[in-house]
Amino acid sequence: MDESHPGVLVLRDARELFEQPDRSPLDEDYEPWCVVPAAEYLVQVLRGNVASHVVVETPDADQARAGLARYAGELTREMHGELRRALWALVPTGAIFALTVVLSRLADGSSSHWFSTTISEALVVIGWVVLWAPIAILGTDIWMVLGRRRASRKLADVEVRPA
Repeated sequence: MDESHPGVLVLRDARELFEQPDRSPLDEDYEPWCVVPAAEYLVQVLRGNVASHVVVETPDADQARAGLARYAGELTREMHGELRRALWALVPTGAIFALTVVLSRLADGSSSHWFSTTISEALVVIGWVVLWAPIAILGTDIWMVLGRRRASRKLADVEVRPA
């Protein structure tokens, strides 16, 4: 971001939106955002504060505006896909969890107490491990996914002006 104008991201050309800029800390116009493509940096900024006003200045503003709109659409589709995959993953992982719980109960009823208890507990742990990925996405990661989706929607509306 340009320190003289907070909220203004100055790009050499629109390609810096989607490719990591070829700027090192030795360059005079190096800025902290140069470690990732500018579009991803904007998503991070907007995810941190969706109400922030960000302006992109680049010589090819029309191309940048169109690229940001397409990128925002791709991010939105990616988020929908991730949530859909998590929901669908609940079916097979839930079935495996149910199977391990049933097998755990069966193992608990065998004759050798310490051995059956160990097998029973191991089966429950295996069931939870299998079920963990979709639960993590829908339970805790959902806030990160939704925040990224909100930021991607705001990304399409970022003000882009000629430099």
